[in-house]
Amino acid sequence: GIASNLILPSAGRVPKMHIGVAVDTSGSIYDTELHTMMNHLFTILTQFKDFQVDVWCCGSEVYPETFRTYTGQNKKELANFEFKSDGGNDMRENFKFIREKYRGDKLDVFICMSDFYDPLDGDTETTSPCPCIFMCLDHPDFTPPSKIKSVTYPFVVEKEKNGC
Repeated sequence: GIASNLILPSAGRVPKMHIGVAVDTSGSIYDTELHTMMNHLFTILTQFKDFQVDVWCCGSEVYPETFRTYTGQNKKELANFEFKSDGGNDMRENFKFIREKYRGDKLDVFICMSDFYDPLDGDTETTSPCPCIFMCLDHPDFTPPSKIKSVTYPFVVEKEKNGC
């Protein structure tokens, strides 16, 4: 993320980080991908000592009832995170949620984990109050939204999915 001016600080000498994470639970996300996303998130949590990570699910809407906060003291509870979905997919809903949820507060970074087969791919209207990291599963042609300061990290979970 250095090239895009999105830098997660080192684990040894950092102020407390406040990170928001949306997990795509739409119909195009399989159990294998959910498992991979949660493993990536747990890996991020193990790198830092002082953090607050807010995690929620998003399909065609954000599911506020899935909202959970993890810190160094309860990060192992991430294994018990409960998912919710309606099968639809619109990752733009996360930005509406962030603006409403964090009024007067600011996330240091928002991480969106999705395959991005939704309206956010190539979006030219959506903005974000904070920098974003798009963890893009199985979608090599994803075009990040033009009005959002972001970096994209693509990775393949299922090689046969979507003709990849």
